[in-house]
Amino acid sequence: TACGALAAFTSEIASNKLNLTFNEDDIEMSMLKKHIVRKTNLSTDPTKGPNLFEVTMAAYETITIDLERHVKRDAEEFKDRQYALFTGVQIHGPNGSDHCWLGKASLLIKGELSPLVLSANSTSQV
Repeated sequence: TACGALAAFTSEIASNKLNLTFNEDDIEMSMLKKHIVRKTNLSTDPTKGPNLFEVTMAAYETITIDLERHVKRDAEEFKDRQYALFTGVQIHGPNGSDHCWLGKASLLIKGELSPLVLSANSTSQV
């Protein structure tokens, strides 16, 4: 699972065994680890190693950056496309409960990314 992979990544850093070589059996995690290390301020120093929350938030940040880059690139080719982007973190709680933290909501219209403000009021429209 993604959660297990992030926990393993956290352990790799803490044990000074960070492995950034490409793993053909786990392409997605191989790429994500490299992106996290390159694109965020996450410490890879085992004496200042990050906890699972910090690794999760670095993964969230990296994935959000990549998603926004991909849709902007797509919008250059297909000018009429519009996107609503939602990024966040799924949180596994006790007794099989799951929750979702919404990190960012955006609209991409005509190549321009703008914040999408969501309302808790069920009578209003987005």
